[in-house]
Amino acid sequence: MLKKISHIILALLILVTTMGMTVSAHYCGGKLKSVQVLTTSDSCCGVACDSCHNEIIQVKIKDDFSISSFTVDFTSFPTVLPALIQLFQDSIYTDEVEQIAYCKPPPLKIQRILSDLQVYRL
Repeated sequence: MLKKISHIILALLILVTTMGMTVSAHYCGGKLKSVQVLTTSDSCCGVACDSCHNEIIQVKIKDDFSISSFTVDFTSFPTVLPALIQLFQDSIYTDEVEQIAYCKPPPLKIQRILSDLQVYRL
């Protein structure tokens, strides 16, 4: 559950920072009076005065998260292909040999003798 919540929070964080967000601050007499997110700040006095001013800050990441394209040089690919095929064939055959060598079941005769020697208590 915690993993899902953390994924949602990170997705929202990336969404907000890539789309951008506007933060508006209102200063009156050099002191911060109000801060608004996504809207403009309201003035502290009814009429415009010389000591009041608004600052608008745009929060946005400048990086581009789009997928970049790349090209593959296929001229060197045929020289690597036989080596890759040999590598995969060697790994397949070694796994099969190890399974056959180490996974032998015990003979059935011993299992029958062991079950005859057991004591069953009721």
